[in-house]
Amino acid sequence: MKKSLTAVVVSLAFALMACKGIDANVNASVKRDDVYVVGEIGALWKNGVIQRLSGEGGEPGYVTANSVFVSGDDIYVAGEERLPQLGGKIAMLWKNGEGRRLSGENAIGAAKSVFVSKGNVYVAGHEENKDGIDVATLWVNGVPRRLGDGSESTNAYSVFVSGDNVYVAGSEENYFATLWINGVPQRLDNDSGYVFSRYARADSVFVSGDDVYVAGTDWIGAPRALLWKNSSLQVLQVTADASSVFVSGGDVYVAGNERNEDGIFIALLWKNGIVKRLSEGNNNNAYAHSVYVSGGDAYVAGYEEDATGTPIPTLWKNGVAHSLKESGFTGVARSVFASGGE
Repeated sequence: MKKSLTAVVVSLAFALMACKGIDANVNASVKRDDVYVVGEIGALWKNGVIQRLSGEGGEPGYVTANSVFVSGDDIYVAGEERLPQLGGKIAMLWKNGEGRRLSGENAIGAAKSVFVSKGNVYVAGHEENKDGIDVATLWVNGVPRRLGDGSESTNAYSVFVSGDNVYVAGSEENYFATLWINGVPQRLDNDSGYVFSRYARADSVFVSGDDVYVAGTDWIGAPRALLWKNSSLQVLQVTADASSVFVSGGDVYVAGNERNEDGIFIALLWKNGIVKRLSEGNNNNAYAHSVYVSGGDAYVAGYEEDATGTPIPTLWKNGVAHSLKESGFTGVARSVFASGGE
């Protein structure tokens, strides 16, 4: 899910990645997953091999890829492109490397999440109105549907489709965590003494059967990593945030981050509420943006800083970090997706 969250047919193992250090001890006859990661500077990796996505201006350096989804042979990426002549960013969608603008003419916006269902392409994000207010927007096959009325700032960060229902997680009216179901907003309670989760946002939504899971964060005092199941709240951890949720085989995975007492950010992965520190022992900042589970393997996309403070795109598999720096890229990995390979 920055961030970019989905359910697909998945296979057995992650193997033969092109980046150094990835586990290659898999029999060649065994079907494996293709693992896709996207991030800053228009980066799309498939099994560790990088492709750069260009926008309208033709410059990958102006592009940030926020979310990736694979359907059949098609690879969809949602993101944004900075246009200097516009003085801001526009929402973009790429299909198999070909970019398409989602934002209207001269409209500033961003696309944060993409999901494909029954041949329809759903993208969640926001677009500024004529008054400069962000309006949460759901594009369906490129056609915008406004989730906010434009009177207050609203943002959409994650979309998930289950059956005929479309779920969008985000925030409205200056940080009320919100879940839209078929366009109807539902504010999420956070047990703070406020009626709803003021100073909070919902970053990720995942549907499994009849259960709807939402991960997010509030900032009433210290930040708290939150998980809602059918609107019932679980506080995962104080002094932490939650950025992505994925459900597989009845297990609930949440990716997020904490700041320790030394001020260092540590990448986290909770499984059924039990936390694993992915970057524990590393004295440099690390951040987890997205989690995807396939065939029992848990993949987390994010970054770890090197000794100079430069962010290095990182993919953790079952808690083991694999750097994507060998691709010649530094920056942040924002979303991961695994699909059955050959």
